[in-house]
Amino acid sequence: MKTTTHAQNRCQQRAISAWDVDQVLNFGNAIYKQGMRFMFIPKKDIRTFYQPDRQSSLEDLIILVAGDGAIITAYRNNDAVKNIKRKSKRLCKEAKSKTHNLRIVNQYSYSLTAA
Repeated sequence: MKTTTHAQNRCQQRAISAWDVDQVLNFGNAIYKQGMRFMFIPKKDIRTFYQPDRQSSLEDLIILVAGDGAIITAYRNNDAVKNIKRKSKRLCKEAKSKTHNLRIVNQYSYSLTAA
């Protein structure tokens, strides 16, 4: 899976190991919001399936994955699932409209430079 340089920097700054990211991506749950996947492992599953020394590194860990599968960032948040579920879908719509507007501007500027 592709990882952005931003995600690599944030994982290093926040002491999130590659093993932690791999576990969340392979065995975690996903919430789809704003055109992205927010991946996490529920606390109940962490306590059931992981050794006590590994539990603290996986608790409250969120991995943000883009639509193309690239890892955007990783962070820890105590109420992450609650906060993610409250997010609106509006950001996704705004991003699509901005992308569409950029295409129109690029086509327009291209036609001006070509003329």
